[in-house]
Amino acid sequence: MGRRSCRAQGDPAPPGCAGERDLPVSAPPAVRGRPAGPRRAAGTADSRTGAGGRRVTGPLDLVVRGGTVVDADREQRLDVGIRGGTVVALGEGLPAAATEIDATGTYVLPGGVDVHTHLDQVSAKGARTADDFLSGSVSAAHGGTTTVMAFAAQARGERIADVLARGLAAASRSTVDVGLHLIVTDIDRPDAAGDLAEAATAGVTSMKVFMTYEKLRLADAALLRALAAARDLGVRVMVHAEHHGMIGYRTGTLVADGVTAPAGHLLAHSRNAEGAAVAEIAAIAEYLDMPIYIVHLSSPEGLRALRQARDRGVAITAETCPHYLFLDETRLDAGLVEAVRSMCSPPLRGAADRATLWAAVQAGDIDLIASDHAPYRMDAKLPRGSDTTFPECANGIAGVELRLPLMVSEALSGGRVSLPDVVRLCCAAPAQAMGLWPRKGHLGVGADADLAVWDPSASWVVSADGLHDAMDHSAYEGTAMKGAVRTVVSAGEVIVDDGGHRLTQGRGQFLVRPALPAGVRP
Repeated sequence: MGRRSCRAQGDPAPPGCAGERDLPVSAPPAVRGRPAGPRRAAGTADSRTGAGGRRVTGPLDLVVRGGTVVDADREQRLDVGIRGGTVVALGEGLPAAATEIDATGTYVLPGGVDVHTHLDQVSAKGARTADDFLSGSVSAAHGGTTTVMAFAAQARGERIADVLARGLAAASRSTVDVGLHLIVTDIDRPDAAGDLAEAATAGVTSMKVFMTYEKLRLADAALLRALAAARDLGVRVMVHAEHHGMIGYRTGTLVADGVTAPAGHLLAHSRNAEGAAVAEIAAIAEYLDMPIYIVHLSSPEGLRALRQARDRGVAITAETCPHYLFLDETRLDAGLVEAVRSMCSPPLRGAADRATLWAAVQAGDIDLIASDHAPYRMDAKLPRGSDTTFPECANGIAGVELRLPLMVSEALSGGRVSLPDVVRLCCAAPAQAMGLWPRKGHLGVGADADLAVWDPSASWVVSADGLHDAMDHSAYEGTAMKGAVRTVVSAGEVIVDDGGHRLTQGRGQFLVRPALPAGVRP
């Protein structure tokens, strides 16, 4: 295809990104963990000073000089001093370093934190994602994201300990720092509670449950048992909230009436199905007195149920995704091949829905933006070619590389968010939600030296051939963008520079995250 693929710098481009497995390996053990707390105490920093106002002593490894540093609460012209993979100084006139990046005229943002991606995962319909942890993390890095989190999914009857081992092995291929969530589908195995506790001890302190999809869903008492077990361990719970009965009923009537094109997906996965499920899971969380995290909120109905629950005191973190903010449901009215490129669950919504979601983002009702990167190639989207019906199509949109660029472009275009808003939504809040703050998600003394240098004068157009994932299409094809990543630094190492990269298999660290303390409501 002529794409810039996810290969090591200088290697020939393999077709369809199949050759990523030939990247050089940097000896990853099964878990190369380090605690998720900050490496050193955070403090203030003035000119030529580091933590706690102390003057910088000793050589610096890297200085990012002359840029405008953007954090969730500021835009300020500062140099960033880095030593040992950690930010040690912020200020003007920092001492010379072994390596320097001239960031004059650019914005310097924290590395993005994407806590909702699907890598090396088999869907409920049997399709494997095009990206594994290597190609997906390479793609993330080129979009300014330096921390990714993905899932280790339990099949019914499978032991959670085996799921964890498989997930850790897969995650060890990542080229950026990486964390894991479990997907729990069978809580009633006799070893489930003990295995969940062992996973939490290993730093996997979040799990996802589905309220729909026959092979994934937990319902009734089993759902409550899973949530109560997580609550007692301080494990964060993410929820795919769509009402299974409503979706199943409507899908059945549509297919019986001969409605099998992608537009039927919009009717089957209705706004009401999301609203009903958000209301149900919020009531369960209230009953169990525990916080929950709603993934990919897409509709005013879901938002209404969320607000009503919060008004009652339920602690809910709400996520939405770029495709619900930028793409329109009319895409599913196109011909089959074109329409399936934009099929996801919940489905895209209309202009009025997007306006409501943007207002919720601006008001702080939506806490963070994740990509829900679900990269399925066209053979998975159309498993029976032109005879594929909408219930058979693999649902998902690839977005790990474009999440931050889309939001930065919106900010630079004088849109509905500012650059500090982008940092809050795409860096700080995700890190806080998943126990990675203050090490990740901001540029402060003591934080990991993860950052991206953005050129605000650049303009470009999205093309699947120009992205770095393993996909054969992009739902964002042809989208005009303002601002572009110029340089990306991860743990103090320049990993992307002017489009080229120095990314190796296994260079990312596995992130060991703490459990929620008893009674904590993030």
